[in-house]
Amino acid sequence: MQQQQQAAVKAANSDLSTVLPEPDYSDSEEEVRPVAGSPMTSDSALATRRPSAGPHCSMAGPQQQLHRELAFNQKIGKNLLGQKTELQKAMERHRDQQQRRQQQTSRHNNRSSFEMVMEQRLSRAEPRAAPAASSESTPEFLQVHARMRSKLNASS
Repeated sequence: MQQQQQAAVKAANSDLSTVLPEPDYSDSEEEVRPVAGSPMTSDSALATRRPSAGPHCSMAGPQQQLHRELAFNQKIGKNLLGQKTELQKAMERHRDQQQRRQQQTSRHNNRSSFEMVMEQRLSRAEPRAAPAASSESTPEFLQVHARMRSKLNASS
């Protein structure tokens, strides 16, 4: 049993040695050791240039960043260009109107007793103010003329 476990551990260690690079115990930073699979040249420690992966890599930096930003905004559903269809605009207007109506009805339903009493008193006071408002709507010279006629008629 122990022999099988030891054999499994040795096999696992041998697999790890091929995957993990060797540790660097040197003190100097000048000495560069090539790592397996890296594109190092034998003459110098500089990496060789690899060909680009595709046509999208040849885009300039700012263009590529703009493309990333637009793709991200499209992914989260944000439209920066402001190009909405008429249907989208109409649906937004409809949603806004529905929200306003719901807020008004919730305000109306959630009134306190004080607010209800104040509205009742206001509704009682409105009919009293209506005749006074009608006299204010007539021009002043007509009111004065009517008073003068009434005085003349009363004196004769």
